[in-house]
Amino acid sequence: MKKLAVFYHLFIPEPMESWVWWIEEQMGLLQSTGLVDNAEVFLCTTLPLGMVNQKNNKTFDQMVIEYIKDHFPFVNVLDVRGRHEEPNWFEGQTIKKLWDYCQTFDGYVFYFHNKGMSSYGTHIPGGLSDWKRLMHYFNVEKWKDCVAKLDEGYDACGINLLKEENLNQDTFTEEQKFLCNHFAGNFWWATAKHIRSLPDPLDMEKYSDVKYMMENLKTYRYAFEVWMGHGCKSDYSNYYTFHQSNTHHYFEFYPEEKYVNLPSMKEHAKDPVHIITLVGAKNHFNWKSHITFAQWIVERKKPEVVVDLGVDYAYSTFCFALPKIGKIYGIDSFEGDGHAGLRDTYDYVKEKKEELGFDHITFIKGYFDDVAKTWDKPIDILHIDGFHTYEAVKNDYETWNKFVKEDGVILFHDTCVNNPGFGVRKFFGEIDLPKVNFHISNGLGVVSKDQTLIDEIKTEFAKVLE
Repeated sequence: MKKLAVFYHLFIPEPMESWVWWIEEQMGLLQSTGLVDNAEVFLCTTLPLGMVNQKNNKTFDQMVIEYIKDHFPFVNVLDVRGRHEEPNWFEGQTIKKLWDYCQTFDGYVFYFHNKGMSSYGTHIPGGLSDWKRLMHYFNVEKWKDCVAKLDEGYDACGINLLKEENLNQDTFTEEQKFLCNHFAGNFWWATAKHIRSLPDPLDMEKYSDVKYMMENLKTYRYAFEVWMGHGCKSDYSNYYTFHQSNTHHYFEFYPEEKYVNLPSMKEHAKDPVHIITLVGAKNHFNWKSHITFAQWIVERKKPEVVVDLGVDYAYSTFCFALPKIGKIYGIDSFEGDGHAGLRDTYDYVKEKKEELGFDHITFIKGYFDDVAKTWDKPIDILHIDGFHTYEAVKNDYETWNKFVKEDGVILFHDTCVNNPGFGVRKFFGEIDLPKVNFHISNGLGVVSKDQTLIDEIKTEFAKVLE
């Protein structure tokens, strides 16, 4: 087999936590498919530089790179760029690194990126998820098929090779021409020899209409999507496309009937973790990074009863339920509040519960204080994530703490949020019991009289604790 290399572009527009989901999913896929065992993996990232976390005195970029190196030691970090640097080339700088690498490399390269990070809030998340999953299937899960096509003599391969004839000729305009001749989504495999035949990616004027893009789109970042298409022969015979969806993925769900011949994609769509991840996206992944701990604490405690005060879209509730141990109760007025937003998610969470087959979850519609008046079950794990004023958090703790078992655990979300209207951090700091605090995903405080358990958490999760 030819030598293989993977180049990954990580774009983080703001100092958010949700980027962790993208890289965990995509680097995990490289691992689970065996591609990591057969290729060198390189990463370049564009992110906000210099923003300092006052709690640990680390910059955001330091924390990102440390996380990557700790969780994915096989990744070679080549470059770290600032989000607002000029000129701001985004993917172009990563593709330039790939192009430079191929000048002396004799093998095949795979390029991909964290598709959807910058547009998840402006497009249909489910549509973007379908699109990314489609590209993952053909380019990563089926990476050996890609290598085989390059072995056959193709210069490049991927899916959805967008050509003029793919577009609706009735509405096609001259201005759209710059979008032709590229693998839509910009995931592709290519031979290093072919890469060497292409122009320097940062010489955009040689292969794209930069003037048009700047005048009409106020950016030239699309140049880097059409760069690979620049090497197409007029009949496209040197590029192989495994699948043509002919779907506007930014705004459309990919029709499930198209998955008929893609069984692994259909199974992936039914996977509980995938469904729960889409639930997390509904609330911008504010609890995303705690899924590992949620499963760990449930498996460690083997609880009979877990109570989640504050359900919203039920991401945390479903995370606690994933190991399928004990009874999970999600309590919420399902009216929303001034912090989470005013919305009724009751029908949504019931639908997702059925979809997941989580019969051990019971959702209770009511105010915390009212439900507590008739509550009669000892609680092993209590998660407090309701209204976040100091008074509200204190009241929830004092109202529900009496139901928690002597060796039980109480969790507080948003312990790292410094918002004038939030009192979680202050109240958590006042609790005089053994405790630890996660600094990820807005913070998760853990309190228990069981000192041994707290010590275990400190050892098991040292890298993400304050």
